[in-house]
Amino acid sequence: MKLNAIFLLLALAIIALQLVLIGRIGSINETLADQSIEMDDLRHQFNRVNKNVDDILWFKKLEGVAYVDKVELTGPPLGADKKISIGSLDSMYLTNPLRIKAYVFIPKALEEAQQYLLLVLPHGGVHANFGSGYSHIVAELMAQRYVVIAPEYRGSTGYGKRFYQSIDYGGLENQDVKACRDYMIEAYGFLDQTRVGILGWSHGGMITLMNLFQYPDSYQVGYAGVPVSDVVYRLG
Repeated sequence: MKLNAIFLLLALAIIALQLVLIGRIGSINETLADQSIEMDDLRHQFNRVNKNVDDILWFKKLEGVAYVDKVELTGPPLGADKKISIGSLDSMYLTNPLRIKAYVFIPKALEEAQQYLLLVLPHGGVHANFGSGYSHIVAELMAQRYVVIAPEYRGSTGYGKRFYQSIDYGGLENQDVKACRDYMIEAYGFLDQTRVGILGWSHGGMITLMNLFQYPDSYQVGYAGVPVSDVVYRLG
């Protein structure tokens, strides 16, 4: 009888210890999750600061060859191709056009009374941005007297966590890029709208292909360098 009581007490003690450990593990997991969220928020804040600093480098690196501007325009809302619940807390965010940024580069060597060619240059990387590391490419295009717009489509880094999470993995980003192309044609009368090109590498190459397929009348030429041509495989 005493032996049974001892075993029962041991069993109860083990159960109590397990409950304590489970509670502590849960608390540790919650703490780690909170820290992970905090670190993620800090990463986006750092990326925003880094982007602002890098913008200064754009003006500095190309000041002798190009007029550099950074414009803000709108792409389609997040819910443009999805069914949105009217009662959703995010319904306003999902149904309003998404604000995006884009770099505009215009050669300083342009002559008056001529029509110039526009190139649309979406950056690579699933999550990346058009950093000043592209400056040597843009400088070469300026030497050849192309006008360039480089879209910072949804999902680009340096514009906060929410914009980063707005990526559509090859969906609405294509419309963002097309919106940038249309903006340039409407805003700059010296551009030849019958001769517009688009080029990009990797993820930018995929966006190049998708724009050529979806808007064949808007572009007369395109170059897709090492493009992601199999999105299903990519997402896998």
